[in-house]
Amino acid sequence: MGRGRTGYQPAGIYGWRKQCLYAITLFILVVVIMNLALTVWILRVLNFDISGLNMGTITIGSSGISVGGRTELVRSLYVNNVTAAGMKQLNITSKGDITLKSVSNTAKETSGLHIGRRKIDVTCEEFEIKDLSGHSKLKVTDKAVTYGVNEVTYSGKAVFNGSIETPNIRGPSKGSLRLNSASSTIEIYGREGVHIDAVIGNIELIGEGNIIVGAKKKISLNGTAIYIQNLNIVSSASNGVSARDDVYQLCMCRNGRLFLAPSSGICAQDGQICY
Repeated sequence: MGRGRTGYQPAGIYGWRKQCLYAITLFILVVVIMNLALTVWILRVLNFDISGLNMGTITIGSSGISVGGRTELVRSLYVNNVTAAGMKQLNITSKGDITLKSVSNTAKETSGLHIGRRKIDVTCEEFEIKDLSGHSKLKVTDKAVTYGVNEVTYSGKAVFNGSIETPNIRGPSKGSLRLNSASSTIEIYGREGVHIDAVIGNIELIGEGNIIVGAKKKISLNGTAIYIQNLNIVSSASNGVSARDDVYQLCMCRNGRLFLAPSSGICAQDGQICY
């Protein structure tokens, strides 16, 4: 029996189809190798390791972003914390202004710091400066300014529109201390007392009107000499002027206490007034 060629089917891919398959496989292999090489090159350039992504001087890890050199920010920066590495200092430099803001959950500004070319503006409800121990040194609110230091020195002129609460006011080492109120009055109040002391110079109280000194108990004047000048001098009753009941003599005890006596007669005490 003979075999006919009409029932024979060759198996496999032959001819140009086989060449195309080899070419496609080779192309895919080249693309995969290029992708692997490009991936390795990118990881090498970015210094990627198991600790994170190191983009030159910038390291991205689970704890945050660490910048080892100089960084320039083109737009806004949103962070929770900015610290310097180790004992190095943190420098923030801008050719323009520097603005630091704190906003609430509703995107409303709660506080801010604006550093301009010639001024610094702070916007907040309460401004406070503390030392390393956490003690307040300066606190500013809408009601008062509180200093937490023992001494505040003003080299020039200071103008206060409201009240001042302080245990001590001392003048400069060279010059005089002047308290001046151009349009109103000056009130000095101390619950346990007011002490005014001039170690070297004088204390002068000058008023265009009246100077009134009052006390519920006593007024003590302690000095080697007490002068009362420029008083009016009137004629005595011996020159024909009758004595008046509302005119008295000013007498003084040995201990320095002053008292009044009738205009006629001598200064005589009753035994109790000078003790």
